[in-house]
Amino acid sequence: MSSRNTSPFDALPFDYEMEPAERFSEAVVSAVTAVSGYEPVALPDGDGRVLPPLYDFVDPDALDTLLGRTPDDGPGADRLRFDYDEFEVTVEAAGTVRVRTR
Repeated sequence: MSSRNTSPFDALPFDYEMEPAERFSEAVVSAVTAVSGYEPVALPDGDGRVLPPLYDFVDPDALDTLLGRTPDDGPGADRLRFDYDEFEVTVEAAGTVRVRTR
């Protein structure tokens, strides 16, 4: 996993570059977590803001299926855009997840 921005909190949009075998749905959660300050799941001590489940905004299986599951899987849709909590997320089949505020 890597990103183009040196610090995700400095500026938006934030571009997240996926690993070849990473699922699109996993990459979306990683990208939004990196830029939002949310935790992906609740911490045992209850501290921190928790990211809402992805499935509250988009079906993760449908996202993976429409784009080809991973960037290495081949043809699918070129790009999907949807809202995730307070962010607009654009997922490109080439393996980039862009996060912007809405």
